[in-house]
Amino acid sequence: MVCALVCFAGLQLALFAAVETSLPELRDPLYGRKFHQLRRRFEGASPGAMRVLLVGSSRTFNGVDAAAFERQLQAAYGRPAVVYNFGLSAAGPLTEWIVLQRLFKAGFQADLVLVEVFPAMLADRHPLLEAEPLDASRLWSGDLALLSRGTTDAARLTRQWISGSLAPWHTHRYAILGQISSRWLPPEGWSTGLSDFDPRGWQGLDEQRCAPRDAAALEVARLKYAGVLGDFKFGPGAEAVLETVRLCQRHAAPPALVLMPEGKKFASWYSPAARRKVDEFIQQTSHDYRVPVIDARRWMRESQFFDSHHLLSSAAGEFSKRLAGDTARIVERSDVATAGMHAERR
Repeated sequence: MVCALVCFAGLQLALFAAVETSLPELRDPLYGRKFHQLRRRFEGASPGAMRVLLVGSSRTFNGVDAAAFERQLQAAYGRPAVVYNFGLSAAGPLTEWIVLQRLFKAGFQADLVLVEVFPAMLADRHPLLEAEPLDASRLWSGDLALLSRGTTDAARLTRQWISGSLAPWHTHRYAILGQISSRWLPPEGWSTGLSDFDPRGWQGLDEQRCAPRDAAALEVARLKYAGVLGDFKFGPGAEAVLETVRLCQRHAAPPALVLMPEGKKFASWYSPAARRKVDEFIQQTSHDYRVPVIDARRWMRESQFFDSHHLLSSAAGEFSKRLAGDTARIVERSDVATAGMHAERR
């Protein structure tokens, strides 16, 4: 009996150590898959290639075709480039900050980091807007210290993390099964990192599955965001944006802020005060930290969105090329132009 208990405890401890140190695809399956893709993309880059990393929400995940971006950036700037889309579903400023902390700790270097700013995620009206989708089992121990500074729900997430860490084989059972065969997963485990996306991290929204201006999707978006944008007050997300900017600068990875496209319907949910506060925050951040801003909020037509803020696949290519053009102009007039020789300096 004692031997069985010791073996049981040993197996739990071994898996905990593995997911904490070397198997990110078990701790956070979507992050883990993107982590390995990013490593292959960056390590396979030609010497002197400019490495561009995008972090953001599903707006970035669905809206930036990194292959189209990469081709346009190379054509506009005349230099090899490697671009990766690290957008994640349900992400916001806190998740972006956590992701970049993890990547820099793992030794990744980038010549430019495009950081999405999702205005609704800066609000405190619904403090769980981003924290609620956060699954404590997908957090590393190093992430926990950031939670107290980035969300009002840190205590709950920390308790859940400790509880889940005591029995990691149970906590990560769906991720483990998914690594063996997704066919073994029960319905409740299908969301465990099974999203389809291309080798550069982009997940397109196909019009055959996602109709433009879908009424049901629009209503979901309205219920989730209209109240926040109507009575807007800043919450922890604003400080997380500043922390992300400072983090990138400490790691010599110049950041640029990106406001992703929004349709007229989504834009109508902002009160004048909310729009003014967001604009002032972006301008002040740009001024204080000398960070360039790409404001793409009005670039696209309503018919190019699924729900007035997620771009359809057919529009993502057009948007990505324009984004790459603005990125090239930022690079040309900044120190990024010479910072991108990491590979040559190694």
